Amino acid sequence: MDTPENDQFKPDKTHIEMWRHYDTLRQAKNSGFLTANSILVAITGLLFKEAKAVVLVVLVSLVGILVCTSWFLLLTRNAAYIEYHRERAGGASE
Repeated sequence: MDTPENDQFKPDKTHIEMWRHYDTLRQAKNSGFLTANSILVAITGLLFKEAKAVVLVVLVSLVGILVCTSWFLLLTRNAAYIEYHRERAGGASE
């Protein structure tokens, strides 16, 4: 049976589930970007063995910079979204 006391804790439970969801998403995104960067580092390591692969090393490095920039922008956007959602839910940090 739901009582008024139980109803007051439902928003807190919802917020906790929301933060767990955001945390899971953030971890999955970080894992994907770390994997992409690890692959690029491995490719660069293999290309260093070739004397004529300087252009390819530079190209892979530029791709790595783009991946890191995308990663940063995604994290910034997600942080802004979480802050917006926190403010809309009435639990803004002070």
